[in-house]
Amino acid sequence: RAALSAKEAGNVHYKAGDLDAAMESYRSALALLDEDVSDDESDDDAAEATEATEATDPSSSSTVTSTSSSSTSLSSERSDLIAVLHANLAACHVQRHEWDAGVRACDAALRVRPEHVKALVRRARCLEECGRLYEAMQDLEKLASLEQDTIDAQREIARL
Repeated sequence: RAALSAKEAGNVHYKAGDLDAAMESYRSALALLDEDVSDDESDDDAAEATEATEATDPSSSSTVTSTSSSSTSLSSERSDLIAVLHANLAACHVQRHEWDAGVRACDAALRVRPEHVKALVRRARCLEECGRLYEAMQDLEKLASLEQDTIDAQREIARL
């Protein structure tokens, strides 16, 4: 998929320190996902008529027929990718010390995936830098309640 390629390009740019190019790639991937949604909506009538869609199996070149439960999985994969892209944009904003923009990017990721760990960590950092300590603490407490990153979250809670 083109969106995944754009994301990977963004990751390469980010690791190389080219934040402008990374952000451009992540935004491009989000735009491509928006186009996919528009295409999917126009195809809904045909999909409902057959109650099955064809999807390419990413681990092989074969085509498989999937039921509506796999379209939910596809939707879940799309949502995961959207959350990751927004969290990656937030990472760029953090590197640039653009705290308000970082909060907005994390908010977008968390609207899609409320327990996205990296988005919670980054938003807590941005909120702290904005002086919004109570909200930062809420994110850290949510992190601590999740099984992942409990030690880091507890350390940050103690620091705040």
